Amino acid sequence: MDRARFLEPEPAVKKVIPEWGDVYIRILTGLQWDKIKDAVMGDSTGECANLVKLVQETVCDENGERMFVDDDYEALMKLPLQRLAAIAAVCNEANGFLTDVEETAGKSATT
Repeated sequence: MDRARFLEPEPAVKKVIPEWGDVYIRILTGLQWDKIKDAVMGDSTGECANLVKLVQETVCDENGERMFVDDDYEALMKLPLQRLAAIAAVCNEANGFLTDVEETAGKSATT
């Protein structure tokens, strides 16, 4: 294993979402994951907040720069749950998470 190559940041991954076309997703670092976890742990608003924070931190432009800033939180929370779940599922897939976001969104909608 080459140490320098191992420590290189991952490039953004391009995914296609039929409704929106090409979407770029950042591959999270440990620091970014901790930032999301810390924000979620201090937030009592529920599962949708988790989806929004994941989307805020991972959806990016082709250069890996975040598309949504922290101030976009309220606007993202007002999006239809189906739209949030669809993009969060792509974020999860790109980052290798096993959580089924659509299942989580469904549970939130019924509680």
